[in-house]
Amino acid sequence: MTHGMVRVAARRTHGVLVLALMMLAALLVAAGARAAGAGYWHTSGNRILDSANQPVRIASINWYGFETTTFVAHGLWINDYKAILNLIKSSGFNTVRIPYSDQMMSQNPVLGTMNINRNGINTDIAADARALDVLDKIIAHCSTIGLRVILDNHRSNAGNSAQESGLWFTSEFPESTWLANWRALTTRYNGNTTVIGMDLRNEPHNSACWGGDPAGCSSANDWHAAATRAGNAILAINPNLLIFVEGNDRYNNSFTWWGGMLRGVASRPVSLSVANRVVYSAHDYGPAEANQSWFNGSTTAASLAAVWDQNWGFIHNQNLAPIYIGEMGTLNGNADIQSSTPGSQGQWFSSLVQYLNGKSSMGWAYWAMNGNDRYALFNNNFNGIVNQSKLTLLQPLMFPLDQQPGNTPAISGVNPASGAVGSSVTVSGSNFGASQGTSTLRFGNTNASVSSWSAAQISASVPNVGAGAQSVTVTVNGVVSNAATFTVATQQQPPAITSLSPTSGAVGASVTISGSNFGATQGTSAVRFGTTNATVTAWSNTQVTATVPSVSGTVAVTLLVGGIASNAANFSVTTTPTPNYALGAAPAALTVNRGASGSVTVSITRSGGFTGSVALSATGLPAGVSASFSPASTTGNSSTLTLTASSTATLGNATVTINGSNATVGARSVQVALTVANPGGGGNATITGAVTSNSPWFIEEQVRINNPAPITAMTVTIVVARNPAGLSVGGQYNNIGGQVAQASSATASQLTYTFTLGAGQTLPAGTGRVFAAQIGGTGAAHPTTGDTWSVIYTSGGTQTTSSGTF
Repeated sequence: MTHGMVRVAARRTHGVLVLALMMLAALLVAAGARAAGAGYWHTSGNRILDSANQPVRIASINWYGFETTTFVAHGLWINDYKAILNLIKSSGFNTVRIPYSDQMMSQNPVLGTMNINRNGINTDIAADARALDVLDKIIAHCSTIGLRVILDNHRSNAGNSAQESGLWFTSEFPESTWLANWRALTTRYNGNTTVIGMDLRNEPHNSACWGGDPAGCSSANDWHAAATRAGNAILAINPNLLIFVEGNDRYNNSFTWWGGMLRGVASRPVSLSVANRVVYSAHDYGPAEANQSWFNGSTTAASLAAVWDQNWGFIHNQNLAPIYIGEMGTLNGNADIQSSTPGSQGQWFSSLVQYLNGKSSMGWAYWAMNGNDRYALFNNNFNGIVNQSKLTLLQPLMFPLDQQPGNTPAISGVNPASGAVGSSVTVSGSNFGASQGTSTLRFGNTNASVSSWSAAQISASVPNVGAGAQSVTVTVNGVVSNAATFTVATQQQPPAITSLSPTSGAVGASVTISGSNFGATQGTSAVRFGTTNATVTAWSNTQVTATVPSVSGTVAVTLLVGGIASNAANFSVTTTPTPNYALGAAPAALTVNRGASGSVTVSITRSGGFTGSVALSATGLPAGVSASFSPASTTGNSSTLTLTASSTATLGNATVTINGSNATVGARSVQVALTVANPGGGGNATITGAVTSNSPWFIEEQVRINNPAPITAMTVTIVVARNPAGLSVGGQYNNIGGQVAQASSATASQLTYTFTLGAGQTLPAGTGRVFAAQIGGTGAAHPTTGDTWSVIYTSGGTQTTSSGTF
């Protein structure tokens, strides 16, 4: 309070002064109790601040799928999207980075049942939902539970990795499409503070360069310039968004990970039309991804930090701008998470976590949540953590947005204040949370085994830590309490195994492990066969009974008690692998004209020593379609299926099931999507026009073509029959026969958008191809009455004309 305010208050009566001070105190308390992360976020130096200028740290996870050929987030085939997001939230993350492709945005395909299970889950996703409809659902639930979203333009055409060319455009998806899609997404979520930022492009590399590079940079491939254009295009629609600019992979002939090179920022930072919006994003991986030169027998945490500081950490260290590690991930073996071996995956990951832990304003994103990823955090069912020790290591980096300032966990006392390893202890305090969840009680760096947890009291056993004074802390939702001291009077002796009974057996067999110093109860202790934890059925200080997990060969059996490993005893797994096989089909979708044939290669993948003969057959054939296999029964690895359609075969789509059978192993199957088409093709295409977006700032008119047979020539024309002042119009790309068709003419008042096929081009049979006109306005409403479309196409030698109005 200023001196001037004191003088004004002094003129009032005592009662009024007291009331004013009480109201002011109440307001200050309310402001102090306000959760972090409100509204849109902005930058200040190397920090990100919310709309109330409170610092926030992005602690995010990647959930991919929209950029792949499924066109939708992965895991919805087995779990509900809301349940997946709830698990992300309860695991401590505050933000989800969602990759997408330009193809997904431009085509926005209808999603079938293959990748979205609606049998009791995902029931609020409509049967005819499109990709963007599902993205809307995910963002809406993120808003409900307090998660934020970063949208990531991961690649141009749909695929399962970074863009192969390394650029933000392709011949099929030029930069104009990239920018148009960013404008469309920004418009779609404008005003929705759940979406806090846009990651302009994933991992520019190869010929993508940073302008001003001493080694040279062509203007066509200048990523710095392109990022500036895209950032300004987004901010012109929503000036409140964070703009995430990734690095490339090289500068001045020095190389690093794709997206991980930001040295060019030192001499040429990205300057946008709105200040305090740029966040620089780097990606970093370990030797499991590629064995970089800095991974070797001399690698240390300090040497890794020096590499990071040189490539991107200097931006944070010099307070130039915030840094966000958009991707970092590791495998799920314990040695891949934490290791002291120089140059190892575990050393890299734990060192990077340690580096981030020392820079509290630096954001990060784990790659990936997906249970189908080799770096998965969630399991294959997308309903649990695949390795808890990985999440435990990440926990100090969490920043829950609903953790209120002044409401952090606090320890008031430890009772007793000293004791032996394994003894009971009670930790008293406040703000521990109603239940443990992912929260932890630690003695030094070792988690304690908790028997009860409440908001004000925790009961636990002293873990196996060294004798003497140990720091006791409580971590709740990633927030660490003050430290109390507990003195360990007696250190537990290391666990020792004296015998196994039996010493060999099958997976699933029961094994008794005898020895000493195992502890009275299991707690957080574990039995391991190799690196795999076993299920424990009984535990005492001298004897443990466990079930052999899914391992093979001769493995070392160890006990891990209070963080200390025992000696190893050998156990031989005697079960032979189970013979098995699986069928595959390429292509997975096939179009056959009446009177013609098509072939599918059937692959037989064998495992477990299976060498038997597999007999093949096909079911689900439409009337008039026959199937033959060559060979029909084989001990090899493949067969060719030929599907022949008669001249009267039933037209349309069908699912053909390829069946394999073996008397010993049993039946297996794989499916092929078959389309029977009319070779004449004339008049068979279904063509519709629709206005998919209409606002005072943006309008899109689409012509969608569903053709059952290949088209050999086609012209699509869209005419915008209006002339409001200042109207700007532009065309949307489309891929026809592997080539890009562009708008033939455009004026400020009218767009005639014509696509023509060149010699030798064809439009393959398929559904949902989109031809679109995009019009940006001036803030006035745009009537669509009078806008028209026409299509002239040739199929099977027959030319057909179709037209309509929007």
